[in-house]
Amino acid sequence: MKALCGNKMATLFEYQKVKSYQIFKNLIARLLEALPTHKFNCYHAYIDKQAEEMFFRLVKQFSEKENVTEKLKAENQMIWVQKMNNIRSRATEIVNHDIIYN
Repeated sequence: MKALCGNKMATLFEYQKVKSYQIFKNLIARLLEALPTHKFNCYHAYIDKQAEEMFFRLVKQFSEKENVTEKLKAENQMIWVQKMNNIRSRATEIVNHDIIYN
């Protein structure tokens, strides 16, 4: 570095300054690109949580209303599975209609 005389040293300094600025600008651009993705991921997680909570609430309500209990499961597993599959399908349709596709 000492071998460089005044003008060349200034040119090297300007080059380093410009290069640092370009790196900084590139970093900011990447962060700004990631920001909407992060917001989308947060929104997606929120919708997913709402849908999951609604699904389990509906399954519980339907199974209580239709008397699909552990007692039925112990007595006749096939009927219990049929009824629970039906309940889960209806709950899925309601969640998809109200939250996912709406």
